[in-house]
Amino acid sequence: MQGRQPLTNAQRAVVVIMDILLLVELSLCMYWSSANPETMTITFMKTFVPVAAITLLASWYTIKRLAPVSEETALQEGA
Repeated sequence: MQGRQPLTNAQRAVVVIMDILLLVELSLCMYWSSANPETMTITFMKTFVPVAAITLLASWYTIKRLAPVSEETALQEGA
């Protein structure tokens, strides 16, 4: 099992931005879905879940791309 390295400053910034985006998305989706109380639940689920999933996947990808290359990985790719 590989030892995990601590997050870099750039990765931490991505996490903070992701958290803010998720809170904004949650607030906006609640606001938009509250227009019709009868369909609020389904409207919220149809809007929030895809947007949140895209945000999480994009953040995960960005954090992985910003990770420093470890020496073991560099040696394995070069061999």
